[in-house]
Amino acid sequence: MIWLLIALYIILIAPVRAGVEARWAKGLPSLQAGGAVWGVRVRGSLHARRDKAGRLLLTGVLGKRPLPLRLGRGRSGTVLKTLGLLLKSNQGRAALKGLVSVDRLDVFFQIGGSDAASAALLTGLLSALRPLLPSGNFRCRPSFGGETRAYVLCIAHARLGTLLAAWLRWRMRKGADRKEEKAWTIQSET
Repeated sequence: MIWLLIALYIILIAPVRAGVEARWAKGLPSLQAGGAVWGVRVRGSLHARRDKAGRLLLTGVLGKRPLPLRLGRGRSGTVLKTLGLLLKSNQGRAALKGLVSVDRLDVFFQIGGSDAASAALLTGLLSALRPLLPSGNFRCRPSFGGETRAYVLCIAHARLGTLLAAWLRWRMRKGADRKEEKAWTIQSET
């Protein structure tokens, strides 16, 4: 029994690090994501390219293996949808606020285009958003006549046990917020 408790303790205190790097250059996005638990790393990437007809093609790689990506509806993105809903909800953000520490945050925008006035105005608008990121490196610059590029890097860490507790708390609140529907009754006139 003691070995089971020790194993559970080791699992719950496991340090988790995650990082995401997103780029937009030459009109195509790319995404690299990675995670590590107790130093064991898993990396993946998603790249876009265009075929001869101009359609967008996605290529994914997990570790060193290419992933077949089928665009369409399916259950393949349920984890990402759950993570997105967790981050969108106020309760989810409140649950993660003190539990996840951001180690590094870099945001870079280069606004290009042939219209210098539009590029300067958009650069000023994005620079005005700088106070929303209290920590981290935020840069935005115009590139008159150049191309538009973007780069975002975020690295965060937490403990596996606290992430599991926050997820369970979120699931319990989500279940408590659902109300049972009353059965429908149709009154007859006879």
